[in-house]
Amino acid sequence: AWVNTSEEEIQEKLRTVGLDVKIEELEKGKSGEYVFNGQKVLVYIREQYAGIAYKFHLCECKTISGFIARNRYERYVVSTRTDGLFNVINRRSGEEIEKEIEMEVCMNCLSEINYKGYKNDYYKRNNIYKNFSLSDYLSKNETKHKQLPRHNDRTAPINDYTDDWEARSKEYREDVNWRCEECNKDLSHKELRQYLHVHHKDGKKYNNYNANLKALCIECHSKKHEHMDRNKVRNFRSDFRRIDG
Repeated sequence: AWVNTSEEEIQEKLRTVGLDVKIEELEKGKSGEYVFNGQKVLVYIREQYAGIAYKFHLCECKTISGFIARNRYERYVVSTRTDGLFNVINRRSGEEIEKEIEMEVCMNCLSEINYKGYKNDYYKRNNIYKNFSLSDYLSKNETKHKQLPRHNDRTAPINDYTDDWEARSKEYREDVNWRCEECNKDLSHKELRQYLHVHHKDGKKYNNYNANLKALCIECHSKKHEHMDRNKVRNFRSDFRRIDG
């Protein structure tokens, strides 16, 4: 329920009590690490049960995949807190007690993203685990792209493309193998790539979440926008017939 939350409030919650989000609102960085609002985050479960040693997570590791498969990971909490303390709801004997507890990093996550060579060097694993630093991990915030947060009507940005849109668009088209996600035409030929566009489903040019993007050939894209150049659409049809044979 963060959609109508300002950027300042989002950052404050990330640093303190954490922010409840849906799984589809999380993206992945270069090594598969969780990314939210354009920055690396850690994830944990808000509702804790006595006697279970909970960990915080850096990515969709084997543990998280297991939770998802069993529908046991409904409440994701993202955080950028660096002191190792996390705001949880502890369930015990029918009571719900809200408090802060200490948690350690998940070893499966360290292996999944191969943090500092964790997966490759058996003899250094224990040392890497014991010396894991949240402040160090979160400070190296190298993500695939910068995602602007959602805003309310008072803080909404100008509806324009982000500075990295050209690179982001190419990256997305590569991810779908240069195919139109509407008609499934293959536009991977170098002469046809110019005709594959990336459409923002909600009309917000700054909202570059994967869930908001769709690769469309210029013909399919023209059906979403009346202003599309019809001559270019005709050129596309001609070039596609010539090359596709």
